Amino acid sequence: RSPPDKVAPALARAGFNVVSLANNHTLDYGPEGLDDTRAALDKAGIQSVGAGKNEAEARQAVLIKVGEVTVAFLGYSLTFPEEFWAGKDKPGTAFGHERFLRADVAAARKKADIVIVSFHWGQEGKTDLRDYQVQMGHAAVDAGATAVLGSHPHVLQAVEHYKEGVILYSLGNFTFGSYSKDAMRSAIALLTFRDKQLREVKLVPININNFEVVFQPYPLTGRAAEEVIEQLQQMSRVRGTQLEKREDAAELVLT
Repeated sequence: RSPPDKVAPALARAGFNVVSLANNHTLDYGPEGLDDTRAALDKAGIQSVGAGKNEAEARQAVLIKVGEVTVAFLGYSLTFPEEFWAGKDKPGTAFGHERFLRADVAAARKKADIVIVSFHWGQEGKTDLRDYQVQMGHAAVDAGATAVLGSHPHVLQAVEHYKEGVILYSLGNFTFGSYSKDAMRSAIALLTFRDKQLREVKLVPININNFEVVFQPYPLTGRAAEEVIEQLQQMSRVRGTQLEKREDAAELVLT
């Protein structure tokens, strides 16, 4: 419902080159709305994952070349409504069946040096993880993914260092401003790779409270940043992961 000639180019100018469409609003305006969205993104030079004209297309990985390194992206929705999930001959989002996930990640890993999986999952407004989030996050890493990025809860959830990968269970609203008193803080994740290996994860707390930022989120500093970092540390500790406070960010250094 946004002007395609304004919003998609704005995303491109902001530096986005791939997005996931696997979420619980992708078919709010039917298959035509999905087609329009994908066309607008394509015109702006942005690739998309997680939704398509059928199940096979929705599960297709996007490959991006960064120098000599190939990065694969996959996206899945584990949220209702069920009628939004793609079928053999039905447009929609890629539903995260574990068997699909493992097969798709393994196939992508044969073509790419790094595989990143996006999940739309969890319970809105809740910091506690659902069992299936842990199950699917672990399955993605077991199959060959290096990083798992979570969305949908609107609030931040734990970070887990699992085997050779990392699972960011929820990045909150990312940079999407909010008028909800339950979603006033978020984070931007910066993942650093060297020699095709994930070496560092940095989470930068940001203010997304629209009563203060009016759709112009900005990084938090001082005590406000510390509060977000402490929350991330506490939640991640439950998952056996220690985040370090470095200036106004939470960091996980992998050796």
